Amino acid sequence: MEKHFDIYVNGSRQARKYAWSFAVNEGPAMIHMTSGEGKNPQALAMKNGAGEIEAVLKALKWLKKQHASSATFHYDYEGVKKWANGEMEPENDFVRQYVELISPELSWLEFVKKDVKR
Repeated sequence: MEKHFDIYVNGSRQARKYAWSFAVNEGPAMIHMTSGEGKNPQALAMKNGAGEIEAVLKALKWLKKQHASSATFHYDYEGVKKWANGEMEPENDFVRQYVELISPELSWLEFVKKDVKR
């Protein structure tokens, strides 16, 4: 049985900390949501994207536990997709680790940019 999930990732950064979150939809229903504070020192040094990157990595672990057959990540920070598919070069070890973990999974993952009004 095919299991497709839509994953909505978000992140934020403020002073010396960053946060991550993701929500999971299966069809129209939200079935899971979680968040946390990031602690990676290299991620803390980034100006943007650390929280969303960590959210994708946390969601990927969740997806594997669910034996997902496909998933769509909805994101707003361009690096989420561009680092994954090689359009942008990783800027530090945190991003290199993201690329190493996400690249082998691209055959069953899709990335869709969402517009966020601020």
